[in-house]
Amino acid sequence: MVWDCNVIREAWSRVVRITSEVVGTPVPDTPMSCLLGIRPSPKGSKFRDRFIDLAMTLYKRQIAMHWKARSPPDTHTWTRVLLKWALAEATAMLVGNTWGTGSADKQTWDTYVHKLETRDDTRPP
Repeated sequence: MVWDCNVIREAWSRVVRITSEVVGTPVPDTPMSCLLGIRPSPKGSKFRDRFIDLAMTLYKRQIAMHWKARSPPDTHTWTRVLLKWALAEATAMLVGNTWGTGSADKQTWDTYVHKLETRDDTRPP
């Protein structure tokens, strides 16, 4: 129900497309990747993988919160929630209490935040 239902399947495709656009690399559109967080080797940057994990986890949360609905969770709502969490992660990096990262790593995360902030949700999928 969380993956194979036709309605939710289309929504997952949009989530994967948006996430791929934000991180600048294709995200596998598979249950192993989206539901379980298992991606093919070799892994990419830990920040990209962390962002993808965050994006997928937040969409799974949206599904759980709307499990009785006849339509899938809105991707616009999901991107707004993802933006809030991404801003929190970027802020935590800035003060150095998350991973003890450098400015280049913070800049990578800021790029993701910027892409989310400037997304045009009015364009067709």
